Amino acid sequence: MNREDAARTTRLPLSSARITTAAVALIDEHGLEALSMRRLAADLDVEAMALYKHLPNKAALLDAVTTAVLMEMRLPEGGGWEARCRSIAQEFRRVGLAHPHLFPLVATRRLDSGPGLRPIESMLAALRQGGFTGESAIRAMWFVIAFVTGSVLAQTGMEVVVTEDQGPPSPPEASEPRQMGELPNIVELAPILFSCDFDEEFEFGLDAQLRSLRRLRRAPA
Repeated sequence: MNREDAARTTRLPLSSARITTAAVALIDEHGLEALSMRRLAADLDVEAMALYKHLPNKAALLDAVTTAVLMEMRLPEGGGWEARCRSIAQEFRRVGLAHPHLFPLVATRRLDSGPGLRPIESMLAALRQGGFTGESAIRAMWFVIAFVTGSVLAQTGMEVVVTEDQGPPSPPEASEPRQMGELPNIVELAPILFSCDFDEEFEFGLDAQLRSLRRLRRAPA
């Protein structure tokens, strides 16, 4: 048996899980715009048509990729509602930061699969355990998700820019005094504004969110 035949016999069988894992790796390394069925097939050393036996189209592949990333979240199984909501929010952020090129897809793609909806189910269960009604639980869930999504998109967007060697943002130049005179607060606070500690700011915002949810929970229906 020659080397090519040996490689063919020891090659892992193609599956939707293997295809999805390769797609996540491709996007992590090269960005979402680099994903195509042809390029993914080349990475897997198969013909592009072979992929369609496991995933019918690119939309199905994007659903699978999104679900796979969300499945990386370690969801809490016990504890009070606040601790559980905090843990879910922190896990959503952790996964987003681990996949900065993928997070915009995760944040915006609508999923209908059970596995991909696990984080939402976990958040709603925690809120209802804490005494939120159905409507207030939904409102509280979107409140937290919107905060985490915005926070992660801001940070991952900046990290992608830095990774692409465009450099981190710099304080505004004072070479145009008239324009800078119209931005007195930015000029004064520039050393703080342009040296953001994302971890600290995220926890500050999450604390504020949970304080607001406590008030919402006590509010009359």
